[in-house]
Amino acid sequence: LPLDVNRDGQIAQDEIRNLAFVGGIGGVVAVDVTDLGAPFVAGTVPMSGSIFELTFDTAKRRLLAAGPHVVPGGEWKVFLIDLSGPDPFVAADRDQDGYDDRIMWQSPWGQYGTGSSSYRALTFDEEKRVLYVGTTLTEDGIGGFDAWALDNLCCDLGVDLRKKPVRTTNGAGST
Repeated sequence: LPLDVNRDGQIAQDEIRNLAFVGGIGGVVAVDVTDLGAPFVAGTVPMSGSIFELTFDTAKRRLLAAGPHVVPGGEWKVFLIDLSGPDPFVAADRDQDGYDDRIMWQSPWGQYGTGSSSYRALTFDEEKRVLYVGTTLTEDGIGGFDAWALDNLCCDLGVDLRKKPVRTTNGAGST
């Protein structure tokens, strides 16, 4: 993961980090394993509940995490965590809504319900830009999957900011 550690506006070779994301009770921990002899905790994303599933979108530097929102046995939720900012490993809740500001999206309440997390799965297809979330409908694990498109694949919107041309007349009323 490229990080502008010294904030000089450029990514030097020593600013490309190898990270391991570890989910558990209370959120996600980012461990810098660039030097395998001296790994260290680079930061955390505090969250209520437990995180059991993780996948990463390398193109947009977003972490996708899932697990029960409240431990034990709470509703299973999916979270989209933005790590592309200048301080990707610094916890912040500037709007004081109880969620870390890097959590830019979470699945709607009631989408996945409660139940055993051992039947859940989470994977991201970088080529198609789709997140697949395994779902369970019964206690014995019968279910399917949801597909979430994470990017707008519809169309490109262009805005023309050129000055509107001024029309002139030649005296006969035509332009």
